[in-house]
Amino acid sequence: MTRLFWNRPAGAVLAAVAAAFAWGAGGYTSADEPKSPAKEEAAAKADAAADKLEAARKAEQAARDKVRTDVRDGRDTVRDDRKDIRDDRTKGREEVRTDRKDIGTDRSKTRDAVSGDRKDVRDDRTTGRETVRDDRKDIRTDRTEGREAVRDDRKDIRDDRSNTRDKVGDDRKDVRNDRSDTRETVRDDRKDIRTDRTEGRDAVRDDRKDVRDDRQGTRDEVRGDRKDVRGDRGDNRSTVRDDREGVRDARRDVRGARREFVVNRIRSGDLGLWLRQMAGNTGVQVSDVSANSAMSSAGLREGDQIVSINGQPVTSERQFVDTLFADHEKAATVIVTRGGKQTTLTMNPQDFVKEYESAESDPLIAAGIIVDDRNGDKIVVHKVLPQSSAYYSGLRSGDTITSARGQRLTALVDLIKALANTNGTATSVEVNRGNQTRQLDIEVPGAGVHTTLKPNTDSPNLPAAAKKPVLTPPGSTKPALPPATVPRTNQLP
Repeated sequence: MTRLFWNRPAGAVLAAVAAAFAWGAGGYTSADEPKSPAKEEAAAKADAAADKLEAARKAEQAARDKVRTDVRDGRDTVRDDRKDIRDDRTKGREEVRTDRKDIGTDRSKTRDAVSGDRKDVRDDRTTGRETVRDDRKDIRTDRTEGREAVRDDRKDIRDDRSNTRDKVGDDRKDVRNDRSDTRETVRDDRKDIRTDRTEGRDAVRDDRKDVRDDRQGTRDEVRGDRKDVRGDRGDNRSTVRDDREGVRDARRDVRGARREFVVNRIRSGDLGLWLRQMAGNTGVQVSDVSANSAMSSAGLREGDQIVSINGQPVTSERQFVDTLFADHEKAATVIVTRGGKQTTLTMNPQDFVKEYESAESDPLIAAGIIVDDRNGDKIVVHKVLPQSSAYYSGLRSGDTITSARGQRLTALVDLIKALANTNGTATSVEVNRGNQTRQLDIEVPGAGVHTTLKPNTDSPNLPAAAKKPVLTPPGSTKPALPPATVPRTNQLP
């Protein structure tokens, strides 16, 4: 590359030098003469050659600088490559040394392991030989003991055979003696039988005579007893009539006492109204109201916030009941907040008193059963009250009651009649739970038990239905209110 670069402009340089020399010579020899066109052209060519020469010099200088730079870069690259090669060789030697050292260590470990295995093999062989010797010795001992045992068994067999022969001879002798004794016993028994038959005939004759005498005496006693029974029946009828009349009076007194309206024993739920305490004890809000109660007829709705009664602020359920019935002879003015606006309602406490006192007994609630009356073709238990008779008998939500007292149930009123006629005794009912039939005994408390108007409750065991079903007794049974004596755990929430 360098040689070609230097030879390529040689002709141009020589031509330019000759032209310049010729022009200079002409100038010195004919300075005063006018320049001819040929000279002018030669001078122009000489200038162009000088420019080319200068460009060639610059290109040559640039080429030299580039060559020097390339040479320096090449030397640096070679120097770095040689350094990398030396480093790689050093690392390779160290790795080889490490590998050789590891190989030596592995060989030493392998030799030790082989030596240990060989030693274990020798030990196992020695142990095996000793075990075989012991086993052979035990076998010889067992054989000797077996021979001796066989000899003893054979001797015992011979002794047993001799004893058996002696015993058989004795048994045969005993049999002959027993036969002789038996013949004599049979003769004596036959003689006794003949004697007993004669005595039996005499005894039968005497017994028949005694029976005839006893029958005659019994007939006389029966006639007298029948006469006494007829007299006792007349007296018992009079006594039963008096007792029944007393029981009816006592039941009327109990029902009247339980239906007595006592304000400090009444809660809002007994009137078909359920309240919840607001945050900070700032007031009470209606959480639910029975659709067929006097409270609903008075205008209260779910979500109403009770502000005051007759101008007195209401902050609790107890205060609501006490203030409402403070003067139950006069109508009360109740202010509620509904939808952000205040509404004034007029409530007559006498309506609530009449509804409570006119309530009849509900055997279902007395037993702790709430029925889902949305199923017209079957009796499905919606809820079982805690600590009630139905709860302790094993009845659960979702059960289908199919029969009571052995009678098939076709309507809810049949179940109510079956429970109402128990007179405090247990009633046997048949339920279907999970396609399995179960027998339960439910004991219904006595008459006069009241229940609250039913709220809108839901049970997780029942199929999805209306969002807020209203559960009410059948049309023939009026919903009753709970007495003050019923524990709060048996009341609806």
